[in-house]
Amino acid sequence: MTVDTDIAGRLIGVLRSATGTPGLDYERWPEPMRGGFWAELFAFSLANPPDGWPAGLVARLMPDPGSARKETIVQRAVAAAGFPTPSVRAAGGPDDGLGLAFMVMDRAPGGPTRAAGCWTTRPGRPRTSSATATCTRSTCSPTATG
Repeated sequence: MTVDTDIAGRLIGVLRSATGTPGLDYERWPEPMRGGFWAELFAFSLANPPDGWPAGLVARLMPDPGSARKETIVQRAVAAAGFPTPSVRAAGGPDDGLGLAFMVMDRAPGGPTRAAGCWTTRPGRPRTSSATATCTRSTCSPTATG
């Protein structure tokens, strides 16, 4: 399944502008990925990517611009510190071409690090991620973190 051509068209437009490469095009059109908690994830690849860019990329479309900005800052800092994490290649807010805040980063090999559906809800508290839940192949139990 591929993403609608309107989003795909806007995404390639944003990337052409960000890279200064008007002829940039897809090798593989964006396809939805599973595993996003609050963001829509799309995997795609570029034909003849700019120097220093990998062909395989992931676009994260994020509904909350403030949280997206913070996430982008953290992601860039972690990558710059040398940790094995995808590099951010382009990012912006809702007014920067996609209608939502976004981050485009290298596509890392592998899959999600948490088990599907491994989220816990406690009364009066928001859902928590694998940072506060212990996940195994067959179970998911909350840790004792208040």
